[in-house]
Formats: sequence, structure tokens, C-alpha cells
Amino acid sequence: MPKVLIVDDSPVDRRLAGKLLEKRHDPGAPDTETGLTMAYAADGREALAAIEKDRPDVVITDLQMPEMNGLNLVLQVRIRHPLLPVILMTAKTWPSAPCKAGQRATCRRKICLEIFWKRWRPFSMRP
Repeated sequence: MPKVLIVDDSPVDRRLAGKLLEKRHDPGAPDTETGLTMAYAADGREALAAIEKDRPDVVITDLQMPEMNGLNLVLQVRIRHPLLPVILMTAKTWPSAPCKAGQRATCRRKICLEIFWKRWRPFSMRP
């Protein structure tokens, strides 16, 4: 079963990203289980330790975190595990995001995770 490591200093956002990845949400169709296994880390240092202990198939990380931010995590992963895919997500606002006020963080995470599904699918889920 493919494993995703989600790295975010916000416990709420970590769980939100995990929940969004556990089920596939296609408009007009019922939610389906993805078969992905989630692992979580609160910052870049914790993520590096988790990768060494039990390497995931992909890392999804927040960009802005204390201690070690997402870009520094990407650099360290590239040095230590050059073939491990890393996807950056952020809660920063961009003007073209089709989000309603008060729903920006959730909406941005959903947009990021939709890009994830379009660009990367676990081998076990490919036709």
C-alpha cells in the first residue's frame, strides 16, 4: 500500500490533508477509498527522521514551518533520497484561487491535493 508522509506544523492542516487523500473526491461521483497509508510529521526535522525510519512513496509538505521550512526539507530530501518525490503546499493566498472568504486554507489544500491526483498516482492505482 503506497505511503504518503504529510508534513505540516499545524495539526489541523496535517489531518485535513490526510483526510482529503484517504478518499478520492470526484465531483458527481461517490467518494472512493484511495488505499493510501498516511504518516505525519510536525516539521522538517521530524520528517527526515520519519523518512529514515520508514521511507514513504511521496512527501507532501507545508512551505512555511518553524525549525526547518519546506524548502530546506526538499533540499535535504534531495541530498539523502534523490528519487523521493516531494510536493510543496502552502496556505498563502494567491489572487486567482476560487475560494470563498473563511474557507481559504481548506480550499488551497484541496487545490493542492487535486494537483497531486493529476500529477502523481500510486502505481497500484494506475490503470
